[in-house]
Formats: sequence, C-alpha cells, structure tokens
Amino acid sequence: MYARCNGIMPINTKWFRARLSDREMSQRELARRMGLDSAAVSLMLRGQRQMKLTEAAEIARLLGVPAEEVMANAGVRLGAGGAQVQIAGTMDGHGEVSWATGLGKVPMPGAVSATKAIQCRTAGTPLDYMDRWLLFVGNPSDAVQTEALERLSLVKIRKGMTSIAQVRRGYQAGRWNLSGPVAAITDVDLEWATPVVLIQT
Repeated sequence: MYARCNGIMPINTKWFRARLSDREMSQRELARRMGLDSAAVSLMLRGQRQMKLTEAAEIARLLGVPAEEVMANAGVRLGAGGAQVQIAGTMDGHGEVSWATGLGKVPMPGAVSATKAIQCRTAGTPLDYMDRWLLFVGNPSDAVQTEALERLSLVKIRKGMTSIAQVRRGYQAGRWNLSGPVAAITDVDLEWATPVVLIQT
C-alpha cells in the first residue's frame, strides 16, 4: 500500500466510528488509551489534524485492524507504479538513518517527486510495525525545506545523526523540535530537512 504524505486528506469518519462501535469503545476511551487529549483525537478523526504513523499503529492495535487499513481510512491516497528509485539507506528501530549502497532499486509509485527511498529495518523493536516499509524522499538541500514543517521528514542534525522525525519550529530562533518515531528532541540545530513524500507499507 502506498501512502501520500502531502497534508491532511478527507477521512472516512464512518469507518472509524464503526470500528469503535465494533470494539464497544468511545472516542474518549480511544483517546485515553492512546494517551492523547480527546479534542486532539476528535480533530484527527475529522481530518482536521494529520494522523502520525505511530498514532495509526496504536489505533490499529487498539481496534484490532491492520495499520494499512487505518491509514487508508485516514484519507491517505493510494499510488500506482512508476520509475525506479534507489534504496539509499535504512532506518533502525530508533528512527536513525544509515546511508548504504548496494541495496537495490524499487519502483516509485504514483506521480510523486522522490529521488531515493529509505528502507525500515525495525523488526523486534518498538517500531516493529514499520519493518520493511519504504519511505520515499526528495533530495536533501542545505536548509530545512518549508514542506518539511509539521510533516514526517528525513532530517540531518548538525554534527549529529540523520533520522526520520516530524519537524516543528523550536522554542529558540533557528532551532527545531523533532518528534518520533521513538522520542522527542527539542531545540536542535538542523543542517537540512526534506519531507517524506510517500510511504510504501
């Protein structure tokens, strides 16, 4: 399944309500079990707040359905076949990316602008649900791209690691806050950030 990561899409609210009903769970109870504010879950299930990968995985676990089904009903569009893209690196169970050669190429689905793919190798970690996923990204530049804000992105911390994280403005000027997939880091100096434009699950 291919998930476009280009912003909030229309969500199948009826599907989520039906799955909650099947589990005899209220939306408020879902929020409590996820450790989220009920208003945040309400906005997410109405398509007014983008669902994170970790949230999709947790909802899937709580509702007893595949994560791919949750993502599809969260309004994520499906793509079709395309050009070949180099697998340029791997992401481990901590969200850290290691560059590598000789990992092969994969078809780039849909009409997206991606230049490389990152393969998730997360078996046996808290990110086990992401194992073998492919994250398609564009070329990193020498800056934090505007399109990377509030989105899952490939980021390079200055004098530090490259990882996959959601990017937000930091508390200090010129600094950035990163969240997930495992931990949050505040007020870091980034060399660059480029958004994940497509996810193959």
